[in-house]
Amino acid sequence: MYGFVEEMRQSYKQRRNRAFDLFVQANVKAFKPDGAFYILVDMSELGRPADELAMDLLKEEKVAVAPGTTFGELTRKMVGISLRQKSRCSWKG
Repeated sequence: MYGFVEEMRQSYKQRRNRAFDLFVQANVKAFKPDGAFYILVDMSELGRPADELAMDLLKEEKVAVAPGTTFGELTRKMVGISLRQKSRCSWKG
């Protein structure tokens, strides 16, 4: 495997694991992807549609997430959080 590909793969893996660990620590149900560039987070306990929550996060907190309906009916109470961006944040939960 090309060195840069392995480097990117490891970078995604580190971001995935760090994000997943934060959700586990916060007792938030999340699903660790094996090969996707996003992590799905269960928002059903909030009692709000994921598309509404996604829009509110964008408007109020300037945070973009994908509503679960983007991925299909089974994930309608979830949001997808991208793991593509290299970390420029402090990883606070």
